[in-house]
Amino acid sequence: TYDPDDQIKITPRRPSSPMSGDPLRLKDLISLTLRREGDTSEEAEKRKTRDPSNSFVTGKVVCAVSGKAISTQPVICLKKSGQVILKDVFLDVVVGGKDKKMACPITGVRIQKRDIIQLQKGVSGFAGSSSGTCGVVAKKYKPTLT
Repeated sequence: TYDPDDQIKITPRRPSSPMSGDPLRLKDLISLTLRREGDTSEEAEKRKTRDPSNSFVTGKVVCAVSGKAISTQPVICLKKSGQVILKDVFLDVVVGGKDKKMACPITGVRIQKRDIIQLQKGVSGFAGSSSGTCGVVAKKYKPTLT
């Protein structure tokens, strides 16, 4: 039987932004340059051009400046160049550098405060892996007699 309240939901043409709920625009998206452990320049260029023969990527993502593996450390993304850098390396090299002007350490492109995005920290599936309000914290300790 037909029920007029049972209608098919129409999916939106554009996905909504998780922050504002407004439809996403192409200019809101940022292309990131992720470097992997053991990457040669040829492999990085192949991935940059989205070659279908290199669709499976292995290795950890590393900092563009220091080459350290990124796991759960705070990470900075530079909007103009798309480089992903560890926050402590960024503070040492870019902010605490000799020059008063801020520039991307890889490309040399000048950046402003609005071009710096702090990426969300990755966590594991383990309940106690995150810190702060999301982490699991024992609120009450009840000693037992054994």
